[in-house]
Amino acid sequence: MVLLFILIFLKLSITFAETQRKNARVDLFDSDDDTSSISSSSIMQSERPGMGEVQVHKDVLLDQSLDALYEKRSSTREQALASIVDAFNSDLQHEFVEKKFATLLHQCLHCTKKGSSKETSLASHVIGLLALTVGLGDQAQEILEESVTPLSQALKSSREALKITSILECLAVITFVGGANPEQTERSMQIIWQMIHPKLGSNVIATKPSPAVITTVVSSWAFLLTTVD
Repeated sequence: MVLLFILIFLKLSITFAETQRKNARVDLFDSDDDTSSISSSSIMQSERPGMGEVQVHKDVLLDQSLDALYEKRSSTREQALASIVDAFNSDLQHEFVEKKFATLLHQCLHCTKKGSSKETSLASHVIGLLALTVGLGDQAQEILEESVTPLSQALKSSREALKITSILECLAVITFVGGANPEQTERSMQIIWQMIHPKLGSNVIATKPSPAVITTVVSSWAFLLTTVD
């Protein structure tokens, strides 16, 4: 589960590259056709929306989904987050991320604070995909530093397995991409491990975590351990 975002991202990269190669081959073959074939192809293409129009439509939908994250109704925000996840899963959204990086990150973090389990899960998914999209560098480090405290607080205030596991997986992914030094990785590992071994006061009774939470803690912690020298 903790590798879900990475596997999706790699799959998208491969699919995108293959599509580009196929399009290049089609263009090459079309250039050798006779005039009638070219005319027929032109007519067919004129009846279908161009790639530019499709991309504009996708950009508009993403902008609308981002705006919907400001809505008060949780169900509206959930639908918007689901649309953003679908968009990121279907294509690499570098241009959108370049323009709306900070806004998307902060709205998703806001969703993890007060949202339902489903909303938090979707928002965590988006944050992970956002980190994978920007890749290694300053923006990935910013995602990590901006997210650690809100995600840690959300973990402490929640007892719902779906919310906890989603945040743990998100934290593992953004640390993997954005962690620039061992201290950052160890900090995230400590936050993750405390979900099954919390620091308790004298009058606090520990709550036994669910099997799903234990599994996610162990896999996330072990995953980050592989990055520590």
